[in-house]
Amino acid sequence: MIIICGLPGSGKTTLSKKLVDGCGFKYFNDWGLIKENISIEDFVVQNKSKNIVLDLDYSNANDYFFYDNIENVYLGFNRNDKNLLVKKFIKAYPDKELEHIENIVERNLDLSEFYEKECKKRNLNFYCISENREILLEQIFNRLKNKIDTN
Repeated sequence: MIIICGLPGSGKTTLSKKLVDGCGFKYFNDWGLIKENISIEDFVVQNKSKNIVLDLDYSNANDYFFYDNIENVYLGFNRNDKNLLVKKFIKAYPDKELEHIENIVERNLDLSEFYEKECKKRNLNFYCISENREILLEQIFNRLKNKIDTN
């Protein structure tokens, strides 16, 4: 199982779909499981050794994802990307006021910093996505594909 966690707009779904197309993984996301009334924790425990990619927002990523047989990938942004994020959120939420969007971005950047620190503590993969997002996502995909092919 591969769990891809990240901020909105970080490329979780793009990377997940590459794994589905390029490696034959099955795709699930946190909101689909929640709608089906399946707890994410139960899903992970029951499926951790299967060829599944699970696309999760940070808010649904908990410590129980640090199991064996699970590849964790965390995607985030750094403070230098604040303007890029504000532009993305303005497109995604055109009805929201700029101040509200800036507050959302700030909370997301705080969360991204938290996850980056936690990943470093646990020796997990954290990637800062920037304007060159497509190149980095391709590199992550190739690393994961190579790991899958060697197992």
